[in-house]
Amino acid sequence: MLDVRERAMARVNAMVARRQEGRIAIIGAGFSGMAMAAALIEAVDHRLHIVMIEGSDARAGGLAFGRAHAGELLNVRARDLGLLASQPGDFADWLAGFTSGGSPTREDLVAAGERFAPRAAFSDYLRRRFDDLVTRSAHVTVETIREEAIGIVRRPGGGFRVDLVSGLGVGVEAVVLATGYGDAQGRFGRSPFAAINSVELENAGHIAIVGSGLSMVDTLLRLRSMGSRALITVISRRGLMPQPHAPLSVRPPAWQVTDGVSLNVLYSELRRAVARADAEGRPWQGEINRLRPFAQDIWRTLSVADRSRFMRHLRRIWDAHRHRLPAGQYARMMAEFERDETCHRAGRVVSALPGVPARLEVVWRGATAPETVLADLVFDCSGHRPDLSAPLLQGLIRDGLAVPDQLGIGLKVAPDGRAWSPDDDLSGLFAIGPLGQGSLFEITGVPEILEQTARAAETLRDLVALRAAVRTA
Repeated sequence: MLDVRERAMARVNAMVARRQEGRIAIIGAGFSGMAMAAALIEAVDHRLHIVMIEGSDARAGGLAFGRAHAGELLNVRARDLGLLASQPGDFADWLAGFTSGGSPTREDLVAAGERFAPRAAFSDYLRRRFDDLVTRSAHVTVETIREEAIGIVRRPGGGFRVDLVSGLGVGVEAVVLATGYGDAQGRFGRSPFAAINSVELENAGHIAIVGSGLSMVDTLLRLRSMGSRALITVISRRGLMPQPHAPLSVRPPAWQVTDGVSLNVLYSELRRAVARADAEGRPWQGEINRLRPFAQDIWRTLSVADRSRFMRHLRRIWDAHRHRLPAGQYARMMAEFERDETCHRAGRVVSALPGVPARLEVVWRGATAPETVLADLVFDCSGHRPDLSAPLLQGLIRDGLAVPDQLGIGLKVAPDGRAWSPDDDLSGLFAIGPLGQGSLFEITGVPEILEQTARAAETLRDLVALRAAVRTA
């Protein structure tokens, strides 16, 4: 290992050698960070150096895909996944080639597109495709720094300095925040992505899972596949669970939504559309799919009051129908809840005290006072949101480089990811993916992130080229 001085001198020498290059820092090397770098490689036609900064031991795909456990499936068909917005269905093509030995037929391609592949396969695809893009690029070089970024400072002459935990700083023309959900620590128990010790699992008589979304299903099935015979109680506020995908993909015509529509009108229209589909023998899932391409535009036209109402009252209903399960996984989940050893109850966890056993205070639906629930293991599957209290984000907000969105669940951003700041609408700071959830809402899925990174790459290409030219003039 190089010591700090040698590393600093090596970086200085590299900067001198690249003094006519544009430089962009991407903080975060999960899916959003990889997609951003890939979009830049495709868009840029001049010399560019990308510095990817990642403090954790991130694997390809980050929290969503890089921490996959054996047997966990994607909840999206392969044809809707990829690494570049310009190459829709690329993962399905790669999967078909991989499973057919390199010479897929048309039937192979169609079948691969309909598959719900293992998460680990998508992680492998991301790593291979990304490495190939970097190797073949004629204009872009990529450097990875395995350190935590602890601060971002605007430089007087333009651009930014990213401060690292080691004390070093990285000078760049622009910064892209692609930190996703951060470390995703559980509020009520351990993260669903955490490793499970076989000894403690064997000794656990009661396991509680807080939340009933997709990560609950993965956690529940993983616990049973590891041999757990414990009583497992799933606790969720609404008592809802993910619904199944239609047997075959459904792509009906897009919704036509009037600008300025209210939440009440939109919800009523969607319910009527689902009822019509059911009466006509069509999959109701198609009505949700029709709305998805316009979800960001609709969200941005809603009033802040309507957005808040949606998050309080309708978010969990939407999630159960929007974030669906493959039919086989849904059947396994339903069979699990038919067992006496597994139950699902509607209630609100008001406090959690760690220990063995852990102590949860839960107000069950219909009750007014909390009841104590003891559990040997607790998994928090209640959902993740960016941690605005993280020092890096707090520093940006304190220094006026970024502001929270109006709901306080992320940063205020434009559709292309530009972070809004009070004094500079185009500062060169971007926030990609889940960090913009409060501003755009539908920005956690792969297609939406790819579209956003493609837009951001176009803006960054011109911005960085201009700043690099001014810097070297």
